[in-house]
Amino acid sequence: MFYDYFRLQGTDPIDIHLPYVFQHHQSLLLLLGWDNIESHLKQGIQKNGQKGSFCLITVPELENLPTQAKEILTKRGQRIRQAILSNLKATKTKKYIVILTDIIITFYYGINLRTHSDNLKKLENEIASFLLFIKT
Repeated sequence: MFYDYFRLQGTDPIDIHLPYVFQHHQSLLLLLGWDNIESHLKQGIQKNGQKGSFCLITVPELENLPTQAKEILTKRGQRIRQAILSNLKATKTKKYIVILTDIIITFYYGINLRTHSDNLKKLENEIASFLLFIKT
């Protein structure tokens, strides 16, 4: 439905959003540590008035997307996962970083999905609590 709406408008949503997506996630590769992970989590809820993640919105429509778009989104997910792993390694945490990476990604998805129903301050507080929990 989401993808069809843009197609009917004569616009491909991939063309609109991917430059932003790659710009944001490129920054995750440059800085290492907890501050960068926090920035990543908060970025999902603070997009100049845009709520949620374009990639999460497209998940139900993934099969309707062109093959090239699916490949781009899959590679993006792999890059984000690797970036989070690199950031966790830099923190020198003693926890299982592969499992912690999965937990962070799952939390990120959940926060993004809730941007439509919860207020920003509540989500920011939950991010702070989550980070406190995974750091200790």
